[in-house]
Amino acid sequence: MQITRLENMVNTSLTKYVKDQLKTGYSKKEIKQSLLRQGHSKTDVNTAIKQAKPGIPLAWIAILLVAAVIIVLSILVYIKIQAPEKEILVPKEEIKMPEKEEIPAEEIIEKEEIDLEKIPVPPAEKIPEIKIEETQEFEASMKIEEIKEISLTEPDRAEALCSDLNTKMEKDNCYVQIAGAAAKPALCAKISEQTVRDQCYFNFAVQGRKTCDNIKDEEIKKSCKNFLSLNITMT
Repeated sequence: MQITRLENMVNTSLTKYVKDQLKTGYSKKEIKQSLLRQGHSKTDVNTAIKQAKPGIPLAWIAILLVAAVIIVLSILVYIKIQAPEKEILVPKEEIKMPEKEEIPAEEIIEKEEIDLEKIPVPPAEKIPEIKIEETQEFEASMKIEEIKEISLTEPDRAEALCSDLNTKMEKDNCYVQIAGAAAKPALCAKISEQTVRDQCYFNFAVQGRKTCDNIKDEEIKKSCKNFLSLNITMT
């Protein structure tokens, strides 16, 4: 009895030793060779190694069972989804189309032909015509305004641009504008129309320039001088 108990204690000790060494990272072969070198019998060593094998924990067994159940259920659901549904045959009723009623010939009303010529058509609205002259006048006035701006810094260039305009009226109007903008009474002499030219000189006289003598019309010249004398008297 004592020998058996001693053997059991040895086996238990060897088994614990093997477990500890396995946890440390040694292989079964290395542990076996070490124990045999220490003098343990081959039978005891093999028994200890066999008993030292870790069993499967209950938690793992439960996890495996749950996983197996889930897999089985998934397979059953997949089979059910893939299985074709049986068509429920419903007896088809014949759809009867209503019989077309025949209209008596005397009830058929002949359609009158519509005479399109008799339909009154409202007169088309007249689109106002844009006169070419008005367009040209507008373009000329815009161009004169541009030349007037140029005359503030480049009076000689502005004078040349005025001379390039199409009509005599456009040129005269241009000279009046640039003469006033550039403050150059000499540009009034470029004006061909006498009345416009006299008015150009009169405008400078009003500003205090001595340009009344350049006016050709005697009445305008007289008015110009009277204005200057009156202005001198008042000052």
